[in-house]
Amino acid sequence: MTAHFQFIDSPNHSHGNRDAEQLIFHQNLQKFSNRVSILSSLATGGKISLEDAFAKMNTLWEDLSETVP
Repeated sequence: MTAHFQFIDSPNHSHGNRDAEQLIFHQNLQKFSNRVSILSSLATGGKISLEDAFAKMNTLWEDLSETVP
């Protein structure tokens, strides 16, 4: 496996001490990132409209913003 793919597929390790609130935010951030990636792919592939993808991403962003520690 090349270094590029090792970086992309590397497991998420927690560095330092994190409280529960930060861990929850980090998990929510990962979920946000994954869903935005899926929505982007669906919009690029023509499976959903760009407007629909943007609206869903905006909702995801608002949900994520509520969990900022």
